[in-house]
Amino acid sequence: MKVYRNYTQAELNTQYNHREFVLDADDYIVRTESESKRVRGLLEVKLDVRYGATREEKLDIFPAKKPRAPIQVFFHGGRWQMQNKSVASFPAEHFVAAGAIWIAVNFNKYPKVAIDDVVRDCRTAIAWVYRHAESFGGDPAKLHISGHSSGAHLVAMMLTTDWAGEYELPADVIKGASAISGMYDLEPVRLSNRNDILKLDMASALRNSPIHRLPAKSCPLILGVGGIETDEFRRQAHEFAAAWSARGLALDFLEPAGLNHFDTMALFGDAKGPIVKAMLAQMGLG
Repeated sequence: MKVYRNYTQAELNTQYNHREFVLDADDYIVRTESESKRVRGLLEVKLDVRYGATREEKLDIFPAKKPRAPIQVFFHGGRWQMQNKSVASFPAEHFVAAGAIWIAVNFNKYPKVAIDDVVRDCRTAIAWVYRHAESFGGDPAKLHISGHSSGAHLVAMMLTTDWAGEYELPADVIKGASAISGMYDLEPVRLSNRNDILKLDMASALRNSPIHRLPAKSCPLILGVGGIETDEFRRQAHEFAAAWSARGLALDFLEPAGLNHFDTMALFGDAKGPIVKAMLAQMGLG
């Protein structure tokens, strides 16, 4: 029996389970954690800066060496339920060297909260960074965001936000965004076994599917997916790219050949790789 497009239930479950395709996924995560710990020991960093009321609403800020620096805010992946900001320190080495501030965001996760709460935390983090940018040497007029996997979904949701109406911030508070290996339509996620934990219903899946909430105006977007990720993840990226471009919005699409879902996260630590080069160029630092 087909449950979504041409997929049976088992096939759809597999499409949204990267560990079925990348058997050494845990090794990638261990390396990411190790590299992040190394970079925290190497660079100046302000750890666990609170941006909200709950224990999880914290940031790690890696300041630049010069004032009024552009800011890159990163949202980690992990299915909205795993990992935390401590795995997202390693890219700071290259961004700080290029003259940027790197910020890794923590947020409340499943099963403690639902998807609307996760998105709200991330919006609160953006608002806090904008309002406090000068306190850590940042230029609030040069705020960029990025994320991987479920973090890429959160990036896309940030681009659907009515910043002026809901947060009393400039409508163009985000000057550039990078979403790598993400999900932009949550309906197939709702229908997969991921929903055993996520508990999405049709309304919450639609409400949090950025492909159905595209803005009329937005900042330039770098959208990426690995060339050997699952068919569904590549479809999601290509369809979101097409919908974004159809609105006349600026897009840089990356699909590095031979890379899986975990390889694309590792690329955030490669100064000569396509993701970092594109992000720095977007920030005017390339």
